[in-house]
Amino acid sequence: MGKLVLLFLFCLSQITLAQKNVIAGKVEDASSGEILIGVNVVVNELSNIGAATDVNGKFRISVPVGSYSLKISSVGYAPMVKTDVIVKSGKESFVVIRLNPTNVELNEVVVQSDYFDKSIQVNNLATVVLSSEEIRRSPGSAQDFQRILQGMAGVSFSND
Repeated sequence: MGKLVLLFLFCLSQITLAQKNVIAGKVEDASSGEILIGVNVVVNELSNIGAATDVNGKFRISVPVGSYSLKISSVGYAPMVKTDVIVKSGKESFVVIRLNPTNVELNEVVVQSDYFDKSIQVNNLATVVLSSEEIRRSPGSAQDFQRILQGMAGVSFSND
């Protein structure tokens, strides 16, 4: 009789552990209806619980039974919060989320030129133009133009 009760309790624990409480869903563009890949879906009430949408725009999050709100965000879309997502025991709650596109404004970009002005030179492979400052700063040359030329590819010198 004791073994039968133990077997019954073991089976009951396996049945309760097998039940999965899942929030599943699909995220798409509100204007075009296209699926969105890589959208972040986070459960607000649970810390560090969330998922990203796959290549089909779908996500799955395992959570305990309860009522939750989801925070959905992606680059190029306005973030949104989906409230009152009810998760029942052993059932999958499916939500369809439509994100509205938005403009992304970035800070200004500053372009600076190189220390040595190369814009006035014509890029001819047979011609090398070096300024006096480049000759002075060239390592190991001791400001000798002939030593600089010997270090360049495709240049060979004979002994004097």
